[in-house]
Amino acid sequence: MKKLKVTTADLQPGMYVAQLDRPWLGTPFQLHGFQIDRESELAQLRNCCRHVYVDVSRSNISDSELDRLLAGRRQGP
Repeated sequence: MKKLKVTTADLQPGMYVAQLDRPWLGTPFQLHGFQIDRESELAQLRNCCRHVYVDVSRSNISDSELDRLLAGRRQGP
C-alpha cells in the first residue's frame, strides 16, 4: 500500500482516504478508510482535517492526476 499525504484542498472524488490527520473518533466518518464518492464527503473532510493520507492502490484516479500529486510532493513547500 502506498500512502500519499494530500491536503484536503487537493482531494477529489475517487481517492481512497486511508488515514486522517487526527483520530477517526470524533469525526463524522464511521468507517476507518473510504473512497470519496460525494461532494459532501469532500466538504466534511475539509471542515475537520488539513490533510489526509490517500491509499493510491485503492484509489480510482487517473495516472495524470497521480503524476500531478507526486510532482507536488517532489517540489515541496
